[in-house]
Amino acid sequence: MAILVERLEAAGFRVLNFGYPSIEEPIESLVARLRTTVEACCEQDMESVHFVSHSMGGILLRVYLAEHSPGHAGRVVMLAPPNQGSEVADFVADFVGESPVLSRILGPSGSRLGTDSTGIAQQLGPANFELGIITGNRSMNPIGSWLIPGPDDGKVSVVIGASEPVAYV
Repeated sequence: MAILVERLEAAGFRVLNFGYPSIEEPIESLVARLRTTVEACCEQDMESVHFVSHSMGGILLRVYLAEHSPGHAGRVVMLAPPNQGSEVADFVADFVGESPVLSRILGPSGSRLGTDSTGIAQQLGPANFELGIITGNRSMNPIGSWLIPGPDDGKVSVVIGASEPVAYV
């Protein structure tokens, strides 16, 4: 994200890069951290706050916006979000089960990224904010790509829905 931060700042944006311990804390805790960070940074300017997220950060952002800013007027760009869940998370959960190894591999947040109805992505409704999605359809992860049907980036499938414009890179 460092290069993206640098380029956004050069374009005149005030940027806050939010990092989070995804393999240590549950999604609810990470969303609470995000809320605290956004409020401390930008509470006065909430109508003009724009977000760029990567991977699971897109899910955290969707939860945050649904719970704390349902009328969000800023723009959102998601980079390779698991908006339909992750088949890789499904495989790890099926292969490893509920063992402590699963917890270490995906953490409490990643283990909720499955593609079935219990996955957090499936429980979120459609985005109710201006959204653009950029995702890749090339992988350097042959095992991940083998697990995922159709175009993918090795971690998540490329699923195009009516509410999700996608730019391939």
